[in-house]
Amino acid sequence: MNNLWKIHSLHDGKVSDKWESYLYVYEELFFKFRQSSINLLEIGVQNGGSLEVWSRYFPVAKKIIGCDINLACKSLIFDDERVSVIVADANSDIAFNQIRQISSDFDIVIDDGSHTSGDIINSFLRYFPVINSGGIYIAEDLHCSYWSEFDGGIFDPLSAVSFFKALADSLNREHFGVPDALERIFDGFKEKYKLSIDYNLFNEIKSIEFFNSVCIVKKIEKAGAPAGLGCRVVSGSMATVATESMKHRGGYLSAPNQEGNLWSNLRENPSINHYKNLENIALLNDHISHLEGELLLIKNSFLWKLNKNLKKIGRIVFK
Repeated sequence: MNNLWKIHSLHDGKVSDKWESYLYVYEELFFKFRQSSINLLEIGVQNGGSLEVWSRYFPVAKKIIGCDINLACKSLIFDDERVSVIVADANSDIAFNQIRQISSDFDIVIDDGSHTSGDIINSFLRYFPVINSGGIYIAEDLHCSYWSEFDGGIFDPLSAVSFFKALADSLNREHFGVPDALERIFDGFKEKYKLSIDYNLFNEIKSIEFFNSVCIVKKIEKAGAPAGLGCRVVSGSMATVATESMKHRGGYLSAPNQEGNLWSNLRENPSINHYKNLENIALLNDHISHLEGELLLIKNSFLWKLNKNLKKIGRIVFK
């Protein structure tokens, strides 16, 4: 059976553009879906080649849908009737509704769209809820989140990478020990990108994995590990070193109250405070530049009038 790398490298049709490491990561991720009647959505189509690759890799998939804002994608035609392309902004209600008319749910969603932080975060919040249990959400090309051209930077607290790091924190929310901490973690993202977040969404996240330039968020299976830490499973009967373990059999972890912990009870992430300070400094610098421009105009006007008056005085004195 051909693996994904081989299918992609030997593909001779519409151009498909993927980084080499992705193909190895996806082979491991997608293998369990390969002979299943899945639905797949890819945001970002370009020439449409990856949709052809997916149609070959998933021979019994039901629907393979691409979405792209580029109007030129309307000219793409596919021989495989399972493949469809929606030409619209994936984060618009229009695109979302058109996509769901073709398939109401998905097993795999791949975001290979604009790569800007705001779009990446919005797409995750919009499409992760329609992923089936046990499904996978993938954000590609996150190297762009380290570049200002895509609304990011290494220390940008509101980049797409920072958002997925915050999702990793959300997995451990039962241990925070302070109320409303989960909401506070995402307040900066909500404010900057005008987001509406349903925090129940985080109850459906099984795991978050990072590879080079890729984040993978898996959805909990209906029958599988608990959403939280679960109970303490203590087996065996001989506790000659740590006898207290026997007392905890079947118990649940209760986080100690952390309201006195400075680093847990801040009303806002300090990096976001710094972010806002930088924005304020930028605004002040713009204002200073504007004032300097006005001052220069006033100065030039004053000098012109002074020079004009001096010339008048000179003509009177030497007349």
